[in-house]
Amino acid sequence: MKKSLLILVLLALMIAACNLPGSGGTETQESPDAVDTHAAETMNAELTRVASQASPTLDIPANTFTPTPSNTPIYTVTKTPI
Repeated sequence: MKKSLLILVLLALMIAACNLPGSGGTETQESPDAVDTHAAETMNAELTRVASQASPTLDIPANTFTPTPSNTPIYTVTKTPI
């Protein structure tokens, strides 16, 4: 009895989950401009979310190493025979 009731309930759920033709559902057609608007709003929301997680400033170390200038030899161009 329990097994047949379970099968009946599962069958009813599967039939109810199907989109049967003639079910009275109406499909709305969106214009291409509306689709573009939805895409732009999605991108704007994603960029806003990413920007809110970013740190406002970079952590710059207070003491940085600056090398002292050295005497670098100046090379002169010479013509080398081949």
